[in-house]
Amino acid sequence: MRWPPKDSSGLLRDAGRSSEPCQTMAGRTLRSSQRTIPPVDQRAGTSGNRPCPSTCGRPGFLRPGRRSGTISLAGGTPDPGLFPLRSLGRLWSRVMALEDPRFLQYGTPQGDFHLRSWIAERSASMGITARPEDILVTSGSQQAIDLIARTFVGPGDYVLVESPTFITALDILEGRGAKLLSVPLEAEGPRVDQIASLIERYRPRLMYTIPTGHNPTGITMAEERRRQLASLARRHNLLILEDDSCSEFAYDADAPPAVKAFDAGGHVALVVSFSKTVIPGLRVGCVIAHGPLMARLAESKSLGDRFTSPLIQRTLWRYLSAPQYMRDLTGARETYRRRRDALLRTLKEVMPAGVKWTHPAAGFNLWLHLPDGIRAAEAFEEGLKEGVACALGDLFLPHEPPPAGLRISFADNPEEVAAEGVRRLARAIARLLSRVDRGEQEAEFVTTV
Repeated sequence: MRWPPKDSSGLLRDAGRSSEPCQTMAGRTLRSSQRTIPPVDQRAGTSGNRPCPSTCGRPGFLRPGRRSGTISLAGGTPDPGLFPLRSLGRLWSRVMALEDPRFLQYGTPQGDFHLRSWIAERSASMGITARPEDILVTSGSQQAIDLIARTFVGPGDYVLVESPTFITALDILEGRGAKLLSVPLEAEGPRVDQIASLIERYRPRLMYTIPTGHNPTGITMAEERRRQLASLARRHNLLILEDDSCSEFAYDADAPPAVKAFDAGGHVALVVSFSKTVIPGLRVGCVIAHGPLMARLAESKSLGDRFTSPLIQRTLWRYLSAPQYMRDLTGARETYRRRRDALLRTLKEVMPAGVKWTHPAAGFNLWLHLPDGIRAAEAFEEGLKEGVACALGDLFLPHEPPPAGLRISFADNPEEVAAEGVRRLARAIARLLSRVDRGEQEAEFVTTV
């Protein structure tokens, strides 16, 4: 594969380009789902009427003010009760007491060699061949996404995104002045033929995808679509930013190989996070990439925060290398699987007719598709009155008009608490449906009279 020179207009963008204000275009209309468990499926299109990050006002819709007795199904976060605090505390003290203090000097941009070696070995479980030099340790996966965007995306560049998708990624890309091209999601992931059509028409710079345990829908992309996506990237010289934080939390079977596993030409940068598998507060993630792609990312990292904390990296490596890590991970996976199953059972038992939802094979979230006549914001507000908070689906979309959807998270609540939250939400939705029915009956009465 031939990479463009550093100062060209090709894929390897100068990292220092300044961002411009968000640019918006007329949104495409969304088509309603006909599936039993519906995909979240608006037509593919360009950035619409989504506000810039500075005006989104999201915190109130994702983390509503704590009202007494309110159950939150909005978090999408791991359960703090499962954090390995004792193990990490012991290892932290051991590292401080026994390690050569020189490792606490200024670190290298790519990160601790021991940690990168462990990641390289572990990546084989995702079907990836990687060496320590193919790995860049970052201060969380969000920094990894930001590094890739700052290095390869500039104002006016087109970027493909699944719709809906991770809120922070949308903010980062729009903060770079990118024009977002949305790709609808089906039960097996985004449609590759639509991706191909958008590539032919717009020549996008990058595609952002969450193939496993997608946030917010919980969808896991089929293996064949991953293979096709990697092939498209190679044919069209497209950079793919693959975001993985949940492949370790696959509940029904092992997660399919990463898109990166099918990357024969160095077109995929895989972002991995330890926030859900260990602790979010460590703020450690990484990028797995090859050749010139990794060289440019390491350069961008060195111009930013220079390196990620060596003390945290070394402590994390000690924990990951110990047998206790796999025991903790297995226990957490089983806990989250039980919580997912309990949530799905409760949804089936109590939700009114017309409400549908995805079945997450991995991750912490599912997407609730509301019946016609109910807007997501109405369901969100009515749920708060009933004492339950969900994440408003509109916020995960790159453009308007949104489908009527909510994100429900199941990881950070015990089964009985989440079940009660779902019952409250079901009552709220039933109330809204009764209003819709009354409105239709009144309209019919007026027409007949």
